[in-house]
Amino acid sequence: MADFDGFEFIVTEQEDVMLIIYARSSNPINPTVSINKQEKSVILHRNQNDIVTLENVEDNVIDILSEENALLIAEVIPTENPLENEVKQVYEAKIS
Repeated sequence: MADFDGFEFIVTEQEDVMLIIYARSSNPINPTVSINKQEKSVILHRNQNDIVTLENVEDNVIDILSEENALLIAEVIPTENPLENEVKQVYEAKIS
């Protein structure tokens, strides 16, 4: 399990949440998300061998995700200009 600090949660006015992370080398297979309110962390199980822990998640994001069934995730390939990052894949992870 790896701690991961290259992430961003985007929350819309309708309180929809999307997670943006750097692209990983493996593909997601039946991805799931678990939430630890006490630790303010989100754990993404991308596949059997790739588990990512996102720490210091804002309280409002934790609260919204606690009420949701799934989280939309976009994996990007970073560039020198963040506005030009390439989206590698987008998928949903079931929140357990």
